Amino acid sequence: MKKTSQLGIAALALATIVSPIVWTGHASAKADTVTASADSAASSAAAASAAVSSATTELSGAAGTGTADGTFATWSGNPVPITDVWSDNNADSLNFWPLQKGGALANWNKPIDVAVGALDSGETWQAAASGAYDTRWAASLTKLKSLRSNTTATTYIRFAHEMNGNWYPWSVTASNYTYFDAAWKRYRALQKQIFPASKLVFNLNRESAASSGIAWTKYFPGSQYVDVLSVDYYNQYPYVATQAAWQSSLSQTDAFGAPKGLDTYLAYAQTQGLPLAVSEWSGKASFGDSPLFVSNMLAYFKSHAGNSVGHIAYDNLFNVGGYNGDYQLFGSSTKLPLSAAAYKAFFAAAAKPAAAPPPVSTPTPTPPSAVADTLHAGDTMLPGDSLTSQNGKYHFEFQADGNLVVYTAAGKAIWSSKTFKKPATVLRMQDDANFVLYPRTGKALWNTVTWGKGAGASVTVENDGDLVVSNAAGTALWSSAR
Repeated sequence: MKKTSQLGIAALALATIVSPIVWTGHASAKADTVTASADSAASSAAAASAAVSSATTELSGAAGTGTADGTFATWSGNPVPITDVWSDNNADSLNFWPLQKGGALANWNKPIDVAVGALDSGETWQAAASGAYDTRWAASLTKLKSLRSNTTATTYIRFAHEMNGNWYPWSVTASNYTYFDAAWKRYRALQKQIFPASKLVFNLNRESAASSGIAWTKYFPGSQYVDVLSVDYYNQYPYVATQAAWQSSLSQTDAFGAPKGLDTYLAYAQTQGLPLAVSEWSGKASFGDSPLFVSNMLAYFKSHAGNSVGHIAYDNLFNVGGYNGDYQLFGSSTKLPLSAAAYKAFFAAAAKPAAAPPPVSTPTPTPPSAVADTLHAGDTMLPGDSLTSQNGKYHFEFQADGNLVVYTAAGKAIWSSKTFKKPATVLRMQDDANFVLYPRTGKALWNTVTWGKGAGASVTVENDGDLVVSNAAGTALWSSAR
C-alpha cells in the first residue's frame, strides 16, 4: 500500500508509530462501549484464540496510532515486540527521521521492519543494475546501521517494498525485471558488506498489478539473496466476511499464477527455505467491517508462528490514520468497531492463564494402542519423512530422489507417484484438501486433484497399504488404490 512520505510521517510520529503485540501478556483495559454485534465478534475471536496453542515465537506488531504514548499497548493489553517504519524516498532513506535523536523511535531497541524506497521519480532499474545508485544505497545502509547500533535486536530491511504494484517509482514489470534482478543482487551485496546483522526482506503486495505483466516469482532473486519473504495482506479482492470465503482465499493465486492466498505464500516460502512475514495487514472499512477476517488472520499467524523455514516470523497490523479511516482499528473514531473488538478479544483470551487441572489418582499403566501417523491440513513433509499405518505393516515415504512410495514391512514397493529424479522439496497437505508435491520453484510436480473438497483434510496409510486423503468427516477423497 502506498504510504505517506516519511517527511509527513516524521511530523506525525509522536502520535502514530507502531505498537506491536506478543502472544502473552496482561488482560486488556476496559474497552469502550461496543454494540451487541461487537460482543459477538469478541466471543468468536476469543474462541479462535483459545483454539490455538499459546506456545509461539511469532512477533505480532501494529503500525500507527499509539506506540509513542503507550496507548495502543494499553488498549490491546500486550507488550510491543516489533514495529514498522517507512522511508519511501531518497531523502527519507538517507536520514530515517523517526530513528534519529528526538524521533518517536529514537530509543526503540526491539526488532523493527524498515521499508526502504529504492528509486525516486525519474530513476530506473536499468540504471540501478549498472551501479548508478550504489553510493546512495551504501550511505543509506551505513546510516541505518548507525541508528540501530544501540541494540542487537533484528533490523528487517524491506527494500523496494511492494515492487509488484504500480504505485511506486520502483515498480517491476515484464520490461524491466531483468534489470531489477541485477540491481537487487547489488543491494544485497552492499547489505551483507555494510550491515550484515540485518535481514533483507523481499516484500510483495498480495497480488501483482495487472499492468506489471509478469508473475513476481519470475524475478524472485533466489533464497541466497533474501532472508525473509513477506506479503502485505488487506481484506480486499476478495473481501472476506464468511468462513467459506476465508477458506477459499487461502489457496488463491493471482492472474499470473503467483501466490495470492496465505497458504500459497507460506508454501512458496517453504520451497525457498525461508520464513514468511506479513509486514502489513488490516481490514478495509470501505469494503466492510469483518471481525471474522481479523480473528482468522490472528489465529493463522499464531498457528504458523516461528522464525524458521515455512513459518511466520512476524506480522504488523497497519493501524495508520488517514486513508479515510479505511484501516485503523485503534484511534479516536474507528470505522471498524467489530474488527477492533475481535482484535482485543483475541489477545485478551490468549493472555488468560490456564486453569489448574483437578487432582487425579494415578491409573495403572496400560500399553498404548497403535495409532496411524496422520498428516493434517497445513502440515508438510520433507525428503526423508514418512508415515506408518496403524498395524505397522506399511509405510509411506517421501524419498530424497523426489519419489513418493508406499512400502510393505518387507521393503516391497506397492505404489509410487512416479516422480523419481524430480526436484521435489516439500509435500504439503493443503488447507484446500489438495495433497501437493512442490519443487523449490515453479509448478507442482504431482497432486491428488482434490482442491476445494473441504477444510480439515488429512492423509493416512491404511492397514491394507492404501494411501488415503480424507475429509474432516473421514470420507475418502482420493486413494492410491484407485
